[in-house]
Amino acid sequence: MNCLFNNGCGRCFCRSKCCRREKCNCRPQCPPCEQNRCSTEGNLIINGDFESWFSQDSPTDWSHTGNGITSGVFRNYLPENVLSGAYSAGIKNATLSQVVPIKAGCFYRLSFSARTNSITSLLIAAVIFITAEGEEINATEIFIAGESLPTIEGVFNYYSRVTERTPVDAVAARISFTAATSSLSRYVFLDNVSFSGVS
Repeated sequence: MNCLFNNGCGRCFCRSKCCRREKCNCRPQCPPCEQNRCSTEGNLIINGDFESWFSQDSPTDWSHTGNGITSGVFRNYLPENVLSGAYSAGIKNATLSQVVPIKAGCFYRLSFSARTNSITSLLIAAVIFITAEGEEINATEIFIAGESLPTIEGVFNYYSRVTERTPVDAVAARISFTAATSSLSRYVFLDNVSFSGVS
């Protein structure tokens, strides 16, 4: 059973072995905690494969910006722009985001697959922690320029990044994808988004 280890009145986090009394400077005994509490939650993103849509320009459980003409999100069904399933999300000059609950003192991994039909595109993936008061703190970002995104039809790149340890006052995280494209017919295509705790 894992337990909390208090390192000289510092923050307590789960460790693989229970700490002994003589190692705990502030607590006479380390209280038990959930085993693998950070890594057993699974994927926290809902509809990360973009198979469910309210409408042509609104994926279920996601929020987005855009006016639907020069900017926005749309349901893509062309096979060359889909990694798996029937659909992917096409983004142009807009932000697609979802807020998920998190636990304090944990690391999380964001992963996704993306491609574009323009080498001038830019994709920024971000994880922003949110406190109970609504304050946004400690963003983790991935900047991907168009030349780093595959433009060959049907080819996606896989991207992954582990966040820093979540702050003690964080209760949620906003996962966002912002794409900038050069014209109305240019998009960044996004599929298979995952956000999960790691040990």
